[in-house]
Amino acid sequence: MPQEKYAPLAMDLHQTLVLLHRKLKEKSHDADLNWSQKHVLRYLYRHSVSTISELAALEGVRTQSMGATVQSLKDAGYIVGQPDPKDGRKTLLSLTDDFVQKVEATLLIKEEWLQQCMTERLTEEEIHALEQALPALNKLVADA
Repeated sequence: MPQEKYAPLAMDLHQTLVLLHRKLKEKSHDADLNWSQKHVLRYLYRHSVSTISELAALEGVRTQSMGATVQSLKDAGYIVGQPDPKDGRKTLLSLTDDFVQKVEATLLIKEEWLQQCMTERLTEEEIHALEQALPALNKLVADA
């Protein structure tokens, strides 16, 4: 198979990305959240608002299961719900201002750490190589 020639590169890239993810995770303070909670928070951060039904469909879980996840995030003070002005039966979920500030502070910490590592450990040529590789990496993770 022609793709087998890329197996070593795929293995190395996977290992490197796992290590980078681990390092970035060390810089955040969300270890007390499970995967589903983190996914909901990331989605709301990117899209501002959603409903429990939309989140459940996104996660591929029942609405009742997502309801428990959402309630735990409400109890933690991370999200709030407001009645949908177009359909009072629905609740629009969004992040609290305090949580948005926490997320943005964490993102800044991660990005500053990455910038510092790049500056201290990489040559200009290596930084340029990262810039050149970024579009290809984005293609790898883009939804098909």
